[in-house]
Amino acid sequence: MPEAKKKYDENTVLFYDILELKEKEEKGKGIEKEKKSTDYQKAKDVRKKDLENLSKDEEENQTPKKRTSSTNVMEYL
Repeated sequence: MPEAKKKYDENTVLFYDILELKEKEEKGKGIEKEKKSTDYQKAKDVRKKDLENLSKDEEENQTPKKRTSSTNVMEYL
């Protein structure tokens, strides 16, 4: 009988160790998921800023429209 009690105690300790490891694993997954979400949001923000800067650069560097001779004459008057 004492041997059965000893075996039961060992199994109980192992069971709690497994539960503890499972909790740590789930915590790690949660942290990893948060990190991925944060990284995704940062990448999204960088792309948004780049697109805004690109559109600003395009506006500044637009070539003037082709002028016709009648337009040139009217501008001088």
